[in-house]
Amino acid sequence: MFRESLPIAKQKFTEAIGKKTYSSETKAIMTNLVQETLAAYGNTGIYDPERLAEIDFLNHPEELVELVSRSKVRADRL
Repeated sequence: MFRESLPIAKQKFTEAIGKKTYSSETKAIMTNLVQETLAAYGNTGIYDPERLAEIDFLNHPEELVELVSRSKVRADRL
């Protein structure tokens, strides 16, 4: 989901469930899984792409570690 537009990626994930033939139980599980995943990504994604682009993580890997740590508690991911 990082390299693509987040709204487009969310749409594709949601549409993918409807394109396959699943039993009703499997479809319910898959729908729930996708919904929970999209909720976890929030409106920004796992990592804020703007902040990730600013990080020189090859020379300062601690900045990447910090970004990952902060992403776990971002308000739009809770």
